[in-house]
Amino acid sequence: MVHVLFNTSWNGGYHHEAISAAETVVLPSLIGIICSTGLVGNILIVFTIIRTQKKTIPDIYICNLAIADLVHIIGMPFLIHQWVHGGEWVFGSPLCTIITSLDTCNQFTCSAIITVMSLDRHLTLVQPFHLTNLRTRSKTIRVNLSMGSIAYSVFPVWIDSKVIKFKDGLESCAFDLTSPDDVLW
Repeated sequence: MVHVLFNTSWNGGYHHEAISAAETVVLPSLIGIICSTGLVGNILIVFTIIRTQKKTIPDIYICNLAIADLVHIIGMPFLIHQWVHGGEWVFGSPLCTIITSLDTCNQFTCSAIITVMSLDRHLTLVQPFHLTNLRTRSKTIRVNLSMGSIAYSVFPVWIDSKVIKFKDGLESCAFDLTSPDDVLW
């Protein structure tokens, strides 16, 4: 038997309650276990690659992906806490902006790293001898730093992530992309 607890969903300023115990207990617990495992695994990857004497270009991409995963995992306890408490954010507006923005920008960074890594692998297979001057460790590091800088400078993400205050008192951390007056349905 599943007991109904509470839920938060946008409806012109009020939240509605209807989340099962599985969504407030079981799923956050599983996500917590997955994040703990990810934390240990990604730390091991970063330290292993850093300690390796001869780092290859794929090593640099993999290390950057592991660092990006660590940034995501560090913010997950805050998001799990909000989820468990029915969408209630208790950590204040500045931390809401930081956690939400870092998480979103981190998704952009991961997508860019995987795209560039795929392009690098493709060029390595298709033109193995013609592009050796483009595929150096220092250029790879510069490309990764540039992608991260561009992804983290997406200003709308930093501006629109905030604590949303509903009319019935619930305060939830999310993107405030529209005002209630702009909602057409």
